[in-house]
Amino acid sequence: MDQKIICRTIKGGVQSWTGIPKPGRDKILSDIEAKSCRIFELSRNGKYLACCGSKGVKIWNMSDWKIILDVPLGQIAGAKFSPSENFISLWEPYAVTTEHPQGFDNLRIYKISCGSLVKAYVQKRNVGWEPTWSPDDQLMARNLNGDVHFFEKENFARITHKIEGQKIRSVSIAPGPSPYHVLCYTPGFKGQPSFSRIFRFPNLENTNAVASRSFFQGEDIEIRWNKTGKEVLIMASTEVDKSGASYYGKNALFYLDNKGNSAVVQLDKQGPIYAHEFTPDGKGFCVVYGFMPSVCKLFDLKCNVIRDYGPGHRNSIYYNPHGNLLMLGGFGNISGKMEIWDVKRHKQIFKAEIPDVTYLCWAADGEHFITGTTAPRLRVNNGFKIWHYTGSLQYEFKVEEGDELYQVALQPIPEGIFPEKEIVTEQVPGIEYATKQDSKKAYIPPSARNRPASDLSTRTQFGVYTKSSHLPPGLAMPAQPIAAAGKKKKKASRNLEDQDIEKSVKTGPQPSLNADVKPVPEILKNDVERNKRISSLNKQAFDLIWSKGLWHILRHYGIPDQIVTIIENIYSQSRSRILTTDGLSDEFSTSSGVLQGCILSPHLFNLFLHAILSLIPDEHGAKIGGVLVNKLAYADDIDQLSTAAADLQRQGDYLN
Repeated sequence: MDQKIICRTIKGGVQSWTGIPKPGRDKILSDIEAKSCRIFELSRNGKYLACCGSKGVKIWNMSDWKIILDVPLGQIAGAKFSPSENFISLWEPYAVTTEHPQGFDNLRIYKISCGSLVKAYVQKRNVGWEPTWSPDDQLMARNLNGDVHFFEKENFARITHKIEGQKIRSVSIAPGPSPYHVLCYTPGFKGQPSFSRIFRFPNLENTNAVASRSFFQGEDIEIRWNKTGKEVLIMASTEVDKSGASYYGKNALFYLDNKGNSAVVQLDKQGPIYAHEFTPDGKGFCVVYGFMPSVCKLFDLKCNVIRDYGPGHRNSIYYNPHGNLLMLGGFGNISGKMEIWDVKRHKQIFKAEIPDVTYLCWAADGEHFITGTTAPRLRVNNGFKIWHYTGSLQYEFKVEEGDELYQVALQPIPEGIFPEKEIVTEQVPGIEYATKQDSKKAYIPPSARNRPASDLSTRTQFGVYTKSSHLPPGLAMPAQPIAAAGKKKKKASRNLEDQDIEKSVKTGPQPSLNADVKPVPEILKNDVERNKRISSLNKQAFDLIWSKGLWHILRHYGIPDQIVTIIENIYSQSRSRILTTDGLSDEFSTSSGVLQGCILSPHLFNLFLHAILSLIPDEHGAKIGGVLVNKLAYADDIDQLSTAAADLQRQGDYLN
């Protein structure tokens, strides 16, 4: 059985590709008029494809590409198939119009085999709008203003059971067979705890719950069932950590099963929980958590750690269908680092950096995976690639210039079609990249290329080469690369300077935030890196703030250490690139400057600038209107004033 790849582009509409790892374009679907499609949805077992656009909703049978359902609804924004592929739910945004002054039934459920509308009701929320189904489609539940209504045996005219008065926010039916298990989540209000309860349908009273877990600080939850439907992981999250320990809010992970067991998953490192997944065999679960570099550990069903994959820059977990390969990746705001592990041998097979990944999915054969770069997240190098797990590129598709790829997905295939194969560690043959890759060499702008090396300075902290004559005083560097021994010496020197800074800051009483801010004459006075930057304050002061010195200044001014640590974490994870007419440069980290567009940046700059200006004595300057003025500071410009050249030089010496 050949697995298909479905793509949606602006110019080409919805297109189909068949065959892994060397797919060919499916001419049947590409001839269908689908350019008006806004979203598409694949059924759970890959039998149907639904396309929703301005001309309505069409459902194709993917085996012969025949249209089996055509619904003339042009405003559909969401579509979801039931697990057994008997029904499709279509949702459009709720609105009150002149035609419908009381609103209208904006969620509709159709039976696919006959095309009939079997249920329609109002669903105002755009989050969690989908009804939840049992695996055989014989039980359906919907949440209506905190009450849950249940429908059985495809009879949507009669509500067979209800849960009322519990203010339930989320409901989920386990993927296991009958008797069905239902999980309900009730958020806490006014200091009361939140509750997650598992019921055995139809016993839906709180006293009949087979498992229950209470917890505080649970504004929202994420429910993840084991494929057997017997165990579930619940991640409770809050957007704001009131203790101030984390910029990312606070979350916790809980384990429940239908035997009545519940536990808190103990995580030994502070920070967010990025990902959690049950293993395909259902015998454990994997969690990635903690501040970067994050930690990845495998737990058994008793919540005990059985394997540690060590630290790394990761935020994603992907098991292949057979469960013998594990992919750990760092995508999104991380640079695309990827690791593939042999689960049984606990051996790393492949490690590389695959940037600009917005979609990733294992193929049904368990040997290949697909990565996609889609808009609007990224608008350059849109397309998809097919990889072998040993790291070789097998196929690459890139959209035409001027076109954009908005959606890509692999057709789901039922389990058991592809047998598990023996894992190899030697890289299989592949192809070369067609997409231009980021150069690992230092970036040089077009105006400085093809010129003698003597006419160029070394790379600045912004990754750009400029003329030596254009460098501000104190920023000129030798043209020859620094030897390794020199780097070690410089690093050791900086460590000693940092210790001296901390020592000088800790001496004497610390001012409170409400007290008058006092000068910091000795914190930065003798620092070499600070000297380089201060001389250019009148040019690019926002970009030349020395980060390490800034953290010490914040602590000196009485900013709580927790707040300073949060700001340091934000800056330590930021990376930059330079956009030129020739494309983007390599990513690089910066040790200076404040973040552009951040509301904290002006305040951080003002505190740093105040400390710098306090280094200039008040006895030098010029009298204006009887007032001695020796410095004028406006935004990121500083002017030094004096009636004598010698005094002006002495002022400059304090900053140099």
